Amino acid sequence: MDHLITQEIIGAAIEVHRRPGPGLLESTYRIDFLVKGQVVVEIKAIEGISQIHVAQLLTYLRLLNLRKGRILNFNVSALKDGIKRVSNEKRIIPTSDCKTSETSAFSESLR
Repeated sequence: MDHLITQEIIGAAIEVHRRPGPGLLESTYRIDFLVKGQVVVEIKAIEGISQIHVAQLLTYLRLLNLRKGRILNFNVSALKDGIKRVSNEKRIIPTSDCKTSETSAFSESLR
């Protein structure tokens, strides 16, 4: 399931990248969103992905207790060169007494 979701994300990103092309400002794209409640996507249009961008996405993943995220940098000639996978290895697995249906204000801001 996770693989199919990320495949859909990359496919949609390629289509968005193909239409206007690289070089647009980051505000042109929809920034920071949660896909199917499982994958955080951070949209960028920058010269290069740095460690601070990875740290930012990792923080989102930890706060939301999610495992997968992607940084998509649209300021590249070929989108495949602008994709960075980020994985949260410290994900907390909820126990049966945890209320997993509650949505935090933070996760709502990403939707």
